[in-house]
Amino acid sequence: YVAKELDKLGYDIWSDILRAADWGVPQRRPRFVLIAALKGTLPGIDPLQRMRVGRKAFLKARGLGPGFTSAEAAISDLAEGDREPDLDSEWGHLGFKALKRASETSSPYQKLMRAGSSGQPQDMRLPRHGVTSIRRMQDILDNCERGVCLRMEDRQRLGIKKRSTTALDPEAPAPTVSTLPDDFVHYSRPRSMTVREHARLQSFPDWFSFHGPYTSGGSRRKDACPRFTQVGNAVPPLLAEALGEMLCGLLRIQKNDELAQFAEGIDVSSKHAPNFGEISDTNFVASL
Repeated sequence: YVAKELDKLGYDIWSDILRAADWGVPQRRPRFVLIAALKGTLPGIDPLQRMRVGRKAFLKARGLGPGFTSAEAAISDLAEGDREPDLDSEWGHLGFKALKRASETSSPYQKLMRAGSSGQPQDMRLPRHGVTSIRRMQDILDNCERGVCLRMEDRQRLGIKKRSTTALDPEAPAPTVSTLPDDFVHYSRPRSMTVREHARLQSFPDWFSFHGPYTSGGSRRKDACPRFTQVGNAVPPLLAEALGEMLCGLLRIQKNDELAQFAEGIDVSSKHAPNFGEISDTNFVASL
């Protein structure tokens, strides 16, 4: 319907479903994308195909390979370690412990996420589970299929009504990150995830911080957006960056002079480009 209406208004339309995992995001998240341009201003160009052609160059510029990024490759450096976790810097006064980011990275994705970040990132608060919950999640890790929602028989056996509970598969991208903290069970620990782990799965860099209530409950729910909700509702930054580069490139080649002049004033900067310089590729019209 939308495409038909835009066509009536004088636009060319391109649409498809893009998988976030194809753009370095350690998550299967599919997203519908629709692009419209005034008829005749992009002759012979398919913006989404142009974006696909430049995919490998986009990933290479960020130190990533053409394959997918697994959940373990995304978050294994955010760990509790063998010692008792330290108190969280923000929530420690309430007794909450925190993850600690390891000194070394174990994947190119972790290196990318750490760029521009010094010290420990925020939003590392560990959940506090009761004994029954911990035993149930350990049962899930030991006996349930990874990377998919629990089967009905498992939910009935464990007394879980929630349909979306999923034990992460360490060797595959995560399912779509939601706005709820307890949808995922960590792939190696019997616990739910932290905001920072969800943010990593969404491709938010470690320097990016979230504000507001940590979880979805409490009296502030009416007038403040919880951090898990902020993370889950976002377009994955790496996918958004790829779309933004493609759109800026199209603006530069559009035949409409006014739009072209506007595009000349746009500069998409990247914290991950060498010396904050430019990256160019003959198959992908974009600058960083």
